[in-house]
Amino acid sequence: AKEGINAGIPIDHEFFRTRIAGRQNAAICAELFPRWDSATAEQWSCDKEAAFRSKAVGKLTPMPGLEEVIKLIDTLGLKKAAVTNAPRP
Repeated sequence: AKEGINAGIPIDHEFFRTRIAGRQNAAICAELFPRWDSATAEQWSCDKEAAFRSKAVGKLTPMPGLEEVIKLIDTLGLKKAAVTNAPRP
């Protein structure tokens, strides 16, 4: 299935892995779309994240032990923060 186009060339796994995966949206836009203004880049970033969330529904699971750690943190009354990263290919 064709997922994206890069100047007429399909975006393959290698392109995705080396130029998109794990990078911040601002860095992706600066490299791939250097002529975009900040509003266009921000909209693309929002659309990209929405597409990811839509495709991820029902496919991601917590890391083993995460739920127990969260319960312990809650029991101890500690503050918590979360960082999420998409699985790397």
